Amino acid sequence: MVAEEYGATVCTCANNTFGPDCTPCETGCAHGDCISGPAGGCECWDGWTGVACNECAVGYFGPDCAPCDECVHGNCTNGVCACADQWDGPYCNQCARGFYGETCTESCADCTNGFCTAGLHGQCTCYEQWDGVNCDTCKPGRYGPDCKGFCSECEHGTCTEGPQGGCACSGNWDGPTCDTCKPGFYGPNCLGSCARCAHGTCTTGINGDCACYPGWDGPNCDACAPDHYGANCTGRCTACQHGQCTSGVTGTCACSSGWAGPNCDVCAPDRYGPSCSGKCADCVHGTCTPGVNGTCACAPGWAAPTCETCLGGHYGPNCAGLCTACEHGNCTSGVNGTCACLPGWGGPNCADCVPGRYGSVCAGACAACRNGVCTEGVNGTCACAPGYQGPDCDQCAPARYGPQCRPCAACEHGNCTEGINGTCACFAGWMGVNCSRTCARHDRRGGQRRAGDSR
Repeated sequence: MVAEEYGATVCTCANNTFGPDCTPCETGCAHGDCISGPAGGCECWDGWTGVACNECAVGYFGPDCAPCDECVHGNCTNGVCACADQWDGPYCNQCARGFYGETCTESCADCTNGFCTAGLHGQCTCYEQWDGVNCDTCKPGRYGPDCKGFCSECEHGTCTEGPQGGCACSGNWDGPTCDTCKPGFYGPNCLGSCARCAHGTCTTGINGDCACYPGWDGPNCDACAPDHYGANCTGRCTACQHGQCTSGVTGTCACSSGWAGPNCDVCAPDRYGPSCSGKCADCVHGTCTPGVNGTCACAPGWAAPTCETCLGGHYGPNCAGLCTACEHGNCTSGVNGTCACLPGWGGPNCADCVPGRYGSVCAGACAACRNGVCTEGVNGTCACAPGYQGPDCDQCAPARYGPQCRPCAACEHGNCTEGINGTCACFAGWMGVNCSRTCARHDRRGGQRRAGDSR
């Protein structure tokens, strides 16, 4: 602007300008009080210095020329607050990028299993299962590299917490949480061993089992099921028809007397009949067929059941005699029986005359056939010698007399009386068997004769 001084015209600075160049206070005195005029200046505020008060005074720093004691975590030199490690910001009072915590010593790089918020009030916010300043350990009750394991789920083992921890299974348990059986084991407590599943199909696991083959039973299928017996448990007590059954691998179907076979349903050798009570050894006089349908088929004349007695009407040691054939006797049946012949009869069936007997009823006795020739037998006779007659030839034929049944014709001089006791009664003067001799004192001519004279 133009002013007069001592009557002369003089140029001076306009308001809000200062210095030889009339620098505007707005731009030339940023951090001080501006004194207008050519001789004016910029009176700097505390902490500032320089013509334009745009430099920090000694002991001050930063764009606002703050006192160095506000350079909290740094080295204040030449107007600069050079931050210590992990610190940042104009005043070094903020955590550097990637660091957090009241001392900014925690590194987000170490926040391995969480979300890191940098800054003084930052933190490593752990993911659900992680814990610790750097989220590098598991929360209490957690384990495993990813901390996803729950100790509460370690049902049958000992749990060690932490990333290196685990669920150490006890006994026959297996699996991440020890909730399943080791290979080869089964059952709710994993106590069953497939190696001991003797006669069955083993399914491992807590719901597994040793499924027994037919006939077997027990946890390890090493015992017979009820009603089963034998080394292979194939025997059935219900099928043990005629015996005493003992169940079990050493059990048996002990057959009752006479029975045999695995189920005691067939006859033992040499036994027969529905109850196998018949013994072929006792089938004395017959043909034995063993078996429940077998029989003792008796030989002719013998009677059941063991062919040791005679049929009715049979007799004798071989039961060959028939009472119906015992013609002339009294028959007693049985092995000791006989055909007891009536007097005069003989032979096996009393159909023949005994020796010395003859005739149709064997009544004739040859011993009595004194004057004949006897022919024994039912057709036999007593054939009388000449002069004899009668059944026993003990009578004289007609015109015969005397013990020798002489002809009456031979009774020359007498009267003949027929019969065995008959005589030839001599006429007077005659004598001798046939009255053919004269008496000693009288002969036919009236003269005397000597005794014995036969004239």
